[in-house]
Amino acid sequence: MKSAMKLAKYFAELDGNRQQGKIKHLLTDIIVMCIIAIACSCKCFIDIESFLKSKIKYLRKNLGMDLKNGIPSHDTIKRVMASCDPEKFSSCFINFVKSLRESNEGDFVSIDWNALNQRIKKVMKISI
Repeated sequence: MKSAMKLAKYFAELDGNRQQGKIKHLLTDIIVMCIIAIACSCKCFIDIESFLKSKIKYLRKNLGMDLKNGIPSHDTIKRVMASCDPEKFSSCFINFVKSLRESNEGDFVSIDWNALNQRIKKVMKISI
């Protein structure tokens, strides 16, 4: 299983309130791409879009993302992320991080929660 699909499974329960006829990008793809971009120091949705466009070949080849419609625009990313329930997103993200610890056989996964939480809040403009 490719890395993006492993990460995406933790967010599969999110549904986002989206108009079915207009969907060009999978919700889980957008979430995975945002997490990767934020972890790589993107500070806003425009940064996320630019970063992802520069890494589209990597996302397709190394992470197994289809991206048949390319990279979503920063407006689409913002709209989709805003449609996610912050509490559900937080729960999914915590489950993902817990899985990292389990996959490391109990070794610690060092995460600066305050810094990560502040970055996510700033980029997504939602309270987590």
